[in-house]
Amino acid sequence: MRSRIVYHGASASKKSKKVLWVLSALIGGAVVLACVGIVYVIRLPALQVHRIAMTGIETLEESAVHTRITESFTGSYAWVLPRSSFFFVSSAGVKADLEREFPRIREARVEKQFPDAMSVAISERPFWGVFCSTEQSSTTPVCAYIDPSGVAYARAPEPEGRLIIVVRSDRGDAALGNAVMDAGLMDQMREIATGLEEKAETPVSGFMISSRVPGEIRAIAAEGFALIFARDSNIGESISVFRQVLEREIKDRRNMLEYVDLRLGNKVFYKMR
Repeated sequence: MRSRIVYHGASASKKSKKVLWVLSALIGGAVVLACVGIVYVIRLPALQVHRIAMTGIETLEESAVHTRITESFTGSYAWVLPRSSFFFVSSAGVKADLEREFPRIREARVEKQFPDAMSVAISERPFWGVFCSTEQSSTTPVCAYIDPSGVAYARAPEPEGRLIIVVRSDRGDAALGNAVMDAGLMDQMREIATGLEEKAETPVSGFMISSRVPGEIRAIAAEGFALIFARDSNIGESISVFRQVLEREIKDRRNMLEYVDLRLGNKVFYKMR
């Protein structure tokens, strides 16, 4: 039996390496061309977001909102890819930025419209009253306008007179963009203000909320007297009881009232000046 040894020539090895080099060059070239094509498309002027339509603005400065929107996608990535490209602009990012920068905005609805437009629908917070933080560490109250949910959205001077509802409290602060009161307490204050005016013809000019008596809500009538409610009571029933006391006992002596205590259900205490 004979064995045979086959030797491969050097030419076959060189040919194989040449094929691999050609394939690598072709693949590399294709990748480069693809990258160049992608960059070209991303940089196309026709695909840059520059048309911005805004609706719903009432008190905000439209120019300030527009500037903030465009600033959110100004510049470029790696000095090559513009952030204003339709493919890079984030509707969710613009929405979050607007709601963070402008506390007065309750909601911003942002939609991109191919190839170069964006629509922004603004919903501003409605005015409900003024909140003044009276923390003992502060020498002067810090006040802010608040919406019906209790979110502070703009600084306010300390109010004088009784034309608007003023909430004074040593609980919490008046940080813009935050709720100054918990939702349950805000619901009760709104119910008190609406109920007293509609059911007892007693407009409310303010509230006093103290951390020393956390279970109490003290409403201040526009006429100057106080009405004391218990947080764990039925607000509607308390207002009905107050109306009966007005009609049957106080009558035309409302201007002499100092306070009415409604914390004990049907048992009402009141004091005259």
